[in-house]
Amino acid sequence: MDMLNMLNEIYSEINQKKKELIHFLKENGFKYRCGYYNQHSVKVNDEWITEEYPIPVISIEQIGDLGIDINHIFLEIVVTREQALAFDFGKFEPYRFEVYGVENFLNDFYNNTLSLQDIHERIRISNEESIGISFFFSMDEPVGQIGNTVMDIQKKVSLRES
Repeated sequence: MDMLNMLNEIYSEINQKKKELIHFLKENGFKYRCGYYNQHSVKVNDEWITEEYPIPVISIEQIGDLGIDINHIFLEIVVTREQALAFDFGKFEPYRFEVYGVENFLNDFYNNTLSLQDIHERIRISNEESIGISFFFSMDEPVGQIGNTVMDIQKKVSLRES
């Protein structure tokens, strides 16, 4: 019973955040769908760990996936190689983000240990056709702030049709 109570406590917070994010998306006219998915990989102390447990993921049409994990919230978007090479990634500096290969997510183009100025060259010399960009938010961050950041990111990458 202790394990059940622990899981309910963890998921209660996650599900509350999911409900708040969905409310924000509805109020701002976004189209989305939601599901629970496992097998996400996260880096912990430079080691990749696969999460066996499911987390809610809200797929926002024309933008990307907003996932609510135990310790953080993330927005994952995928762009073409050409789009990535044309981006000014400096526009994302106010946010915590990473850039990586979609076929090989271990192919890091940018993270907090790599130079922002070298992203384009890393992408150019890679074989990746699709590039992933993940933005990270604290679980404590207010939903309105997360939602406004998602809208700002959407404008900067022009993925959502007006």
